Amino acid sequence: MNEDTASFDRMRRLGWVAVLVGIIAIIAWMFGYMADPSDNHQQAMYGYLFGFVFWGSTTIGAFGMMLLQGSIKSSWGISIVRVMEAAGGPVMLALVLILFLPIALPNIGLDAIYKWTDMGFMQSDAILSKKLFYLTERGFWMRTLIIVGIWAVWSFLLKRSSLRQDKSLDKKEWGLRSNWGSPGLVMFFITVSVISTDWVMSLQPKYFSTIYGIIFAIGCGLSAMSLAVLIVLYNSNEAPFRQIVTPKLVRDYGNFLLTLTMLWAYTTLAQFLITWEGNLPLEVPYYIRRSGQTFFGGHGVDWNVLSNLVMIFQFFVPFFALIAPRTKRVVRNLIWLSVTIWITRIFTVYWLIFPDVRPLEGFGKSLGHWTDYAAFLGIGGIWFSVFVFQYLKVPFIPKYDTRLMEVEHA
Repeated sequence: MNEDTASFDRMRRLGWVAVLVGIIAIIAWMFGYMADPSDNHQQAMYGYLFGFVFWGSTTIGAFGMMLLQGSIKSSWGISIVRVMEAAGGPVMLALVLILFLPIALPNIGLDAIYKWTDMGFMQSDAILSKKLFYLTERGFWMRTLIIVGIWAVWSFLLKRSSLRQDKSLDKKEWGLRSNWGSPGLVMFFITVSVISTDWVMSLQPKYFSTIYGIIFAIGCGLSAMSLAVLIVLYNSNEAPFRQIVTPKLVRDYGNFLLTLTMLWAYTTLAQFLITWEGNLPLEVPYYIRRSGQTFFGGHGVDWNVLSNLVMIFQFFVPFFALIAPRTKRVVRNLIWLSVTIWITRIFTVYWLIFPDVRPLEGFGKSLGHWTDYAAFLGIGGIWFSVFVFQYLKVPFIPKYDTRLMEVEHA
């Protein structure tokens, strides 16, 4: 049982620490929110959106990995399926909806964060006025409610089947999860495109990109996968993980992280090249805000620093590290690389949000808003504590698939 392992005790302690950190940080954020109704209110909500999108995207990525594992039934996926079921299960998706409430409420989040809530602003522009049918407050929260609700039902069915098979060892459950997983992947990319458009892309209501949702979904997968790999490999010397962590499994982890890294880079570059080639006034400002150009009267030029950091640590460092066989053989190397990817994902989400809401401040000055840290740690502490206690409820490794146990340790 999990209770007899050092890894269980370690995770439980982390869970309680996360509870404490989350409570303290969210109280601090609330004080920052109420300090000044004019400016701090809005700045605090920007920080809340940042924290919500990052931790929410990790849940979304974990749910996507559940769908993928249900479809392909990979042997390496068995080692992380419990992490994904805990991080992307129905309880975590319900938590996403609860954390979404401050953003969805008109007098708290919506009006402070999104420009399109100002009807005068929307109606005064010929282009934006054509988006009024979609960019409405009711439509915004209704789409999130419906989509996350669909995800919660889907994840419930997948997780219930997995836990049921652990008790019965009935192989028919594989087919059930495959029937839900395969069409679920199509549903996943469509719905993530809608969610990412509402939550993030609409921060700049004139901008649009048809590949934005794909990039966001792949980023969600990177966040969830890097966290899962970190948890499994960090505990690789403890039961039950030491029985399954082999050079082959570590190599499989590295190969999948490399695949996600390349997909993220390919789609991100494709979006940039299409924008650059089209040179259209509606799309170009998105990159001008992030490129260090003097578009804002010489202010905010150091956003280019963040752009370069994301490019280097989200692609170049993982890519060149993961094409080296040694990185995918040595557990410690892959642990550090997973940490690098996960931390870079934080800055990537920052890069997606803040150049649109604080363009005049630039990267350096923008980092000075302490409510961003408070919101990130507050939401993160709540998220991680719920995740941990969900994860500890069931055996870390499913019993219904013994392929990992049968692999010889080389």
